Amino acid sequence: MIGPNCVDPTGGRDGRGRSIDYGDVSPAMDLLARVEAAGIPVALSANGARPDDDLVSQMRTAVRYGASKDTALKAVTTGAAEILGIADRAGSIAAGRDADLVLWSGDPFELTSRITNVLVDGRLVDGNAVSPKPR
Repeated sequence: MIGPNCVDPTGGRDGRGRSIDYGDVSPAMDLLARVEAAGIPVALSANGARPDDDLVSQMRTAVRYGASKDTALKAVTTGAAEILGIADRAGSIAAGRDADLVLWSGDPFELTSRITNVLVDGRLVDGNAVSPKPR
């Protein structure tokens, strides 16, 4: 699992206000591409992420730094489900599977694309309201 690429919350200062020298430990923005190229199962995680470092931002960053769109999308769908051991019921679209779907106005990797609808368990979600279950 590759976690979010968060900015240092301290602003790069230690407890005494001195600059912190991180040396070579800055986030490896191309990590998804390198791990996938090595044949290692990989997924992206937004656990602990700031609002501007959600899974979509992480996918876009991974593509910008060398991952294919397919690799980035797999890292939040089938790849994640495989790592979690739930690929038989989640991570891809098929009859009888659990599915939360996000519908986009265009390619999710394009900055101009926006989420148009979200479906959770087959029901349209609008903010905190959920539509009636389909028949």
